[in-house]
Amino acid sequence: MSFRDRTRALYRRIRRFAQRIASYHVSLYAANASFYIILSVFPAVILILSLLPHTVFSTTDLIRTLEGVIPSILEPLLDYVIRDLSASSTVTLASVSALVAVWSSSRGVYCIQIGLNAICGVRESRSFLHMRLISMLYMIFLLAALLLTLAIHMFGQQLLAFFLSSSLPFLQFLAKILQFRGLLLLIVLSLLFIAIFCVFPNRRCAPRRTFPGAVGAALGWLVFTEIFSYYVKNFSAYSAFYGSLSAAAAAMLWLYICISILFYGCVFNQLLERRRL
Repeated sequence: MSFRDRTRALYRRIRRFAQRIASYHVSLYAANASFYIILSVFPAVILILSLLPHTVFSTTDLIRTLEGVIPSILEPLLDYVIRDLSASSTVTLASVSALVAVWSSSRGVYCIQIGLNAICGVRESRSFLHMRLISMLYMIFLLAALLLTLAIHMFGQQLLAFFLSSSLPFLQFLAKILQFRGLLLLIVLSLLFIAIFCVFPNRRCAPRRTFPGAVGAALGWLVFTEIFSYYVKNFSAYSAFYGSLSAAAAAMLWLYICISILFYGCVFNQLLERRRL
């Protein structure tokens, strides 16, 4: 086979692969989920702030915990939103208000479910109310995971000192892991994405089958966040185009691409699944 024929064959393979990836319509589902996640942020933040007084954590601990998961350029905006909502909202939500906040904040989770169902090629047989109730339950689990992350972040130094002073090899190994925040974030995000890929779609899937896409999505999320932060700080012209709305525009773009990365992790698992068949 000549070089020209090999080039044409490679081009056809790349074209077929690109068409297969485009058939999942990731950008459409990512845009839909991103829009509703943005609408869900405020009731979710209010719900979290209502829980903080019942714990040993503060709003400062909450902001520091999210460092590295969101771009540094968005940290001032997040700090403003959290402190403004904290000052304007009541300390404790009534039970009915708490249910409304969980229902509203679960809309973003519901849209992620729809996108993953479409990518996995499964039909949604559950009713709308059933799915929303499941989304509310997942939202509560996500809030619990956030509080657990807060605890790890807050007591991390104490745990690190205790592990270093211990003579057990396993605790010494955990101490080395706690010293690398990036690795810890990668592990936490990977476990979260594995759970999402296993339970969100309307099908049963073993965690080991979702592992490659989940780790790839978590790594892509963290790497893109760092690159996006550097780009916006040094090369972006958002402030010139959007003025005072530049932070909001950057937040929407970052969230859209990160949700796309999450969906592409699911696409990667689907491609691996097809190769196994």
